[in-house]
Amino acid sequence: MTSLEELKKKIPTQIAVIGGGSWATALVKILSENHVKIKWWIRRKADVDFIRKYNHNPSYLTDVAINPRKVKTYNKMSEALNGVEYIILAIPAAFIPATLKDLNKKHFEGKKVVSAIKGMIPEENLLVTDWLTREFNLPIGQTCVIAGPCHAEEVALEKQSYLTIASPNIEVAKSFANLLNCRFLQANAIADLYGVEYCAVIKNIIAIASGKGGVGKSTTAVNLALALVAEGAVVGILDADIHGPSIPMMLGISGKPDSTDGKTVEPKIAIMDETDSGLDIDALRIVSEGANRLREQLAMGALVITHYQRILNYIKPDFVHIMLDGRIVESGGPDLALKLEEGGYDWVREKHDVVETA
Repeated sequence: MTSLEELKKKIPTQIAVIGGGSWATALVKILSENHVKIKWWIRRKADVDFIRKYNHNPSYLTDVAINPRKVKTYNKMSEALNGVEYIILAIPAAFIPATLKDLNKKHFEGKKVVSAIKGMIPEENLLVTDWLTREFNLPIGQTCVIAGPCHAEEVALEKQSYLTIASPNIEVAKSFANLLNCRFLQANAIADLYGVEYCAVIKNIIAIASGKGGVGKSTTAVNLALALVAEGAVVGILDADIHGPSIPMMLGISGKPDSTDGKTVEPKIAIMDETDSGLDIDALRIVSEGANRLREQLAMGALVITHYQRILNYIKPDFVHIMLDGRIVESGGPDLALKLEEGGYDWVREKHDVVETA
């Protein structure tokens, strides 16, 4: 006679994946290697229909084959969440509140929620797990997070990859890690949820230290930060010298950042580096509205880096600068962006005697 435990092992684990991007597609591929049934919610109905017909995501990781025996696509989230044991959130942090606005705590009761999101909830600077706990009364022990080192494109190519699964309930982390382990991926479980979630927000950490004072630690840190910025990185510096911090003086910065909760600092300026790249019309509007609210509520500045004028229809600039060959060559108001949109870069290159290279 078959035991109850043996019967349970024969029943595939029911998992809902929320999101239709590269990381969501990669997770669907990984999970499909094991004994699971996946209910995949995607916002765009056209993508849902395409996957049902052709078993490929038409927008992201298009070469990845979707197993129709294990994966069903949905356009209604309530249907995707019905009867599942795990809910995986794989959408940008900025879209979490809008995407989940029609859900309530009953949708999450008895389910384990996995955040595959790198980022914090905008406007509130909240970790995704903290936001879920607050909004849906979700016990923190029912949550876990996924972090790399791993890239969706590498998973799609079935390159050997590694993931870290973190939850304050180590058994939850272990059970979900087992669902991910397969021939090309190894998942490890740990209990430090907040540590992993914060580290997922920060790409790289460089520590500069010395046992002796006055040897140039601050100078090295500033020079390194400026070099990384010149390479296109977004850099933050933490000056741990509590006796005589010199980095603010070296960078020409005065004042101290504000903190409303004693844990996080309120930024003085937001850097939006090509945020509009790849966004559709609706997403562009949502991102722009969030940026405008930050400017209004926190009196925060914004540096918007873009190749296109369209985002400036939503975020009205005070100043517009044109960069060419790594330096600012033209400055003006909003009209300068319109002029560039209409006439292209040719007049700028001619004016500053710059030859376009292939």
